[in-house]
Amino acid sequence: MVHTFNRTNAQARTYLDGVFVNSTGFSVIDDVDTYTPFNIGQDTTGSYNEAATNYVDDLAVWKDYLVTGVEAYSAFYAGKNFGRSFDTLAPINIQLVQVGTSYYIVWQDGTLQQADDITGPWTAVGGASAPYYLVPTTSPKKFYRVQ
Repeated sequence: MVHTFNRTNAQARTYLDGVFVNSTGFSVIDDVDTYTPFNIGQDTTGSYNEAATNYVDDLAVWKDYLVTGVEAYSAFYAGKNFGRSFDTLAPINIQLVQVGTSYYIVWQDGTLQQADDITGPWTAVGGASAPYYLVPTTSPKKFYRVQ
């Protein structure tokens, strides 16, 4: 499950198993920079006794960044299919993922390259950066690799 908040725009989104569930605005969120106890995966007392299999597996915090649907799905996909965290860099896996009617190339790191033929010549894909690249719907047949 991914909960993502952008305090600047007062927007929150929720994804479950990489699928968008909800978007909502909010007007108040407490400031966590007050040196008071802050619990993740526990109640406010810190004494919630969860089962051994009920834990926070991966946690990431970005300041005022709203995780996109592709990023949420990529994290879910890497965990479910490869048993890897969303921040794993090696070995590099390249995947073609369909989200709605769009296709994305998803990879962890490196330079996405393209060629008209499998033997090359290979060139960097303009505007592409990990972790994903939206394949233009008007794109002719291409071969892709990560270098």
